[in-house]
Amino acid sequence: MLAAQTGVGEDERGSKDVARSDAGCRYRQLFDTSPDALFVLDVHGRILECNRVAEQRYGYTRQELLTMSALDLSAPDLRDGIADRIQATLRAGDNFEWRHCLKNGQEIDVEVRAVPIQLEQQPCIFANVRDITHQKEKESQFSNTQERTLLAIQSANVGLWDWDLSTNQIYFSPAWKSQIGYQTDEIDDDFAEWESRVHPDDVEGALSITRAYLAAPWPNFANEFRLRHKDGSYRWILAQASLQYDTSGKPARMLGSHIDITERKSEEAERNRLWHILEASLNEIYIFATDTLRFIFVNAGAQNNLGYDVETLGTMTMLDIKPGFTYELFQEVVAPLLTGEQEEHVFQAVHRRANGTLYPVEAHLQLVERAGERVFLAIVLDITARKQAEKQLQIEANRTSSLLQVASRLNKERGLEGVMTALCEETARILQTPSVLLSLEDNEQGHFDFRWSYGLPHEFRQRLEPTPVESVMASELPPLLAPLVISVDQGPPSANRSLFEEYNIHTVVIAFLVREGRLIGAILVNVTEEDRTFSQEELNLLQGIADQAAQAIQNAQLLVQSQRHAAELEERVERRTAELAVAKEQAEAADRLKSAFLATMSHELRTPLNSIIGFSGILLQHLAGPLNTEQTKQLGMVRRSARHLLNLINDVLDISKIEAGELEIVHAPFAMDGVIANVMATIGPVAEAKGLDVTAAIGPGIGQIVSDERRVTQVLINLLGNAVKFTESGEIHVNCRKEDNHLVTSVSDTGPGIARANMDRLFRPFQQIENGLDRRHDGTGLGLSICKRLVELLGGTIDVQSEVGDGSVFTFYLPFLSDDGMG
Repeated sequence: MLAAQTGVGEDERGSKDVARSDAGCRYRQLFDTSPDALFVLDVHGRILECNRVAEQRYGYTRQELLTMSALDLSAPDLRDGIADRIQATLRAGDNFEWRHCLKNGQEIDVEVRAVPIQLEQQPCIFANVRDITHQKEKESQFSNTQERTLLAIQSANVGLWDWDLSTNQIYFSPAWKSQIGYQTDEIDDDFAEWESRVHPDDVEGALSITRAYLAAPWPNFANEFRLRHKDGSYRWILAQASLQYDTSGKPARMLGSHIDITERKSEEAERNRLWHILEASLNEIYIFATDTLRFIFVNAGAQNNLGYDVETLGTMTMLDIKPGFTYELFQEVVAPLLTGEQEEHVFQAVHRRANGTLYPVEAHLQLVERAGERVFLAIVLDITARKQAEKQLQIEANRTSSLLQVASRLNKERGLEGVMTALCEETARILQTPSVLLSLEDNEQGHFDFRWSYGLPHEFRQRLEPTPVESVMASELPPLLAPLVISVDQGPPSANRSLFEEYNIHTVVIAFLVREGRLIGAILVNVTEEDRTFSQEELNLLQGIADQAAQAIQNAQLLVQSQRHAAELEERVERRTAELAVAKEQAEAADRLKSAFLATMSHELRTPLNSIIGFSGILLQHLAGPLNTEQTKQLGMVRRSARHLLNLINDVLDISKIEAGELEIVHAPFAMDGVIANVMATIGPVAEAKGLDVTAAIGPGIGQIVSDERRVTQVLINLLGNAVKFTESGEIHVNCRKEDNHLVTSVSDTGPGIARANMDRLFRPFQQIENGLDRRHDGTGLGLSICKRLVELLGGTIDVQSEVGDGSVFTFYLPFLSDDGMG
């Protein structure tokens, strides 16, 4: 991998200019005269440009190198880390040691420094690669303490100097001269040699500090300046010195050292650059005291998001922008950081702007050192968009679940009366409205007939004035009929308006039933509350119910027609056998159409869901390119929601097979303890994410049993899944034992428990304690119903024990058959 930070000083600026240029640019000469190998890479690590040193050092021609990548140059055992190094460099540069392979197969140790650059408006990487093989070999030769000490001194690159103040003679050590690229005999021991090499901008300052020190010495003399290297670049030097005095007490000699601090200066510059990046970040970044919580630093992103100026924020604390937090509560939140239990604490909260508006945030909190003092560092992300996306996904999941419930209910009804009654009841239940009217075109009477309702007396329907078919069909219908929200008191005067007012109905929401481009009826949702409003999501849900209703009505009408034909054919069976066969075929076709309704809808839902799961998986594997953290998180949410919806559909299909008697039960020996272990491994990550402990206890003598392993596993997964879903804290325990020739398996939790009034609803299909669009826990309400049916098919029973606040225990009993078939 080729990535790191380039050289420093004037050389650094030159190197960056070279990296930004293309082959043949005006900086080519400087690019080729560098003592180190230089490369320009694209974001995939492919070599775009290199200098002559790279050709000479690696043994390849320039044309060969331009067909290669960082992966080709790296030692085989290091190639798995190439992608991470490239990403690290593209984010903020990198500096590391690596091993490269030459063309002849030899491996060398290199020091790589690289930075991200823009080349022709495209992100690239400029890499400076230095061969440190000799240095590594030299380091390995030192084995005793004296040699290691010498290595430390040489690695520190400390140059010594001795200045005789009376004669103005000076001595420079070989290391001093080596610091600026000279051999011992290439530079004289002369004060002028030092003065002539100091950077012009630093000469006066360095001399002034030295004169002041000689005039009035102080402890720990130190001076920083730039000294010109033999190659023309400048190195940052830290000069430290002390004085020796003659017998009269006057300074006689000045003894000192030179330390190359170029790298440290570069790191300081990098820290300053990073600090400016933090300051300019759009995310909110805070540094605040651990005791008072008062802000020490607040970046521009926080100032812009909150609407405060920096002076005002300097007088505030973290509690001033977090409504609902007290000092004691905040101390509880940060306690794991203060005690060292956590290095980072991530939590969600709400921030309040200067104008009083609130917005959701995700805070990443750390305890760091600053100037020898422990302080809090908080990086805060505005997650408004994420929350909106999560809400929309939940709404879509609830909508799909509700429509599946309606579809299943309609699928059970075979007659028109049953379908219409079910539609009224389901619409009122899902939309939580007191009454619903359902009209259908009456071809014989020539008007729309309001013969079905929920929550309204028969007298109301009798007094309704019918709507002639011609008045509706004469007008041109739009391609898509959206639900209408009509205020009764603002409509035109009519007998129906008076009737609605008499029954205290203030608003009517109308969803049209359209089949094959033709209006066949309408659903009227009546509202008695004056302040009740309908969200767009509720209107979309109502339209979805109307679309299902139109299909179900047509199926029911077909069924009614087939039944009428069957009755007529029964009376004339001897005379009209041929007609009976046709009618029977029509009846069977209608029944198949109705039975296929749910399967077709499920297929239409499963096909795009499988595509969503597949393609989101491809994106999450970075096969289509890299993703940032937020994109990865959002795609993970999409994939989890799609899998959840697919599970809901599978539940509906399972209950349909059970009701139709098409579910096959296969008895075979299997190990019950293995089933429990596999299910706990499946549920474990979800429980761990919620901080729940999941344990199991398996009694003696269980061993191999004979039953349907797949269906037993399905029951156990549903029970454990429900326990994890409804338990917010505590533990979940599985107990499997043998009692009176029965295999007894219990799943207990520490959840909220179930009220006695709701016990009878638990094992009914499509029954949930929470209903409506605002329920907290998703699902179709089929899980426990499927469990009950499966256990009964396996020859067993299931029951539940629960009290509100004391958790729940679900237990199923199966006949205990050993693998020899004996109980």
